[in-house]
Amino acid sequence: MHQRRTQSPVYADTLLVLLLFLSASLTCLAEQPVEKQKERATVAAHCAIAVFRGGEQIATAGTELLTGLESVDVNLPGVEKTQSGPRLIDLLAALKISDYQKVTIQGFAKGRLATAEYSITRDKMHDRIILSYSRRGTAKLVVPELAFDDWIVDVSKLEIE
Repeated sequence: MHQRRTQSPVYADTLLVLLLFLSASLTCLAEQPVEKQKERATVAAHCAIAVFRGGEQIATAGTELLTGLESVDVNLPGVEKTQSGPRLIDLLAALKISDYQKVTIQGFAKGRLATAEYSITRDKMHDRIILSYSRRGTAKLVVPELAFDDWIVDVSKLEIE
């Protein structure tokens, strides 16, 4: 006699689990840009940069604004880690700041022992000046023309003139 095999409920359950896993994997791939944005938000968790003009605060550039901007990578000689973050020029555009002569960025010197600032005139502004994120979740000013040890870390204020 011939025995007929029937498929067990375990087989059906296994197939269902595999299909759900495949579906979840494809969904994750489709949502990668959103996940990348969430990852940047986690990295920039402690960013809150006060923006001043004429001694008066006109805006705050927080995590949501900074991570919503396009992130670019900057590789610099003598710096082993690729720096990633939004361009300073894009942040100014997002804040609708187009009429300025100089931007002064305030924060701390490397090692956070003293406050520091760096001013960029409009004619020296370019798209390789970025706000990269530190391991502490704060922003640091990356300027290719500055030595690594002269970068401003824990950026807390932009003064627009």
